[in-house]
Amino acid sequence: GFRSLNFGMSVRNFSQEVRYETEGFQLPLTFRIGLAMDLLDVLPALRLGQDALLLSVDATHPRDYPEQVGFGAEYLLMNTLALRLGYSFPNDEHGFTAGFGVQQALSRFRFGLDYAYTPFGLFNEVHRFSVRLSM
Repeated sequence: GFRSLNFGMSVRNFSQEVRYETEGFQLPLTFRIGLAMDLLDVLPALRLGQDALLLSVDATHPRDYPEQVGFGAEYLLMNTLALRLGYSFPNDEHGFTAGFGVQQALSRFRFGLDYAYTPFGLFNEVHRFSVRLSM
């Protein structure tokens, strides 16, 4: 209800203890909560045309390891070029992520290409690519 603010949360594996013939165990319960908003809705003087500056925060509370928090930002220029940065902690092998994406309307379809880079400790650099086609 407040401008472009989005809020979400989920609980995974919420159940009673699982029992086999002789052993019982609990499933890995995970609680997750997140917020996202276009900051240019709050600061309209900084908006240039169709640009957007999305900021998101995501927190995960699992039963079997420490909490993790992730921050991300995406600047969308003219609804075509997206520049992205992210950071999550605490993590054993990674934290910082950067990337970009392009999207374009082709007739009644939308095409998108995304790239992300993560320095990943033991695995050196991880490069991710994705292609999107939607109506």
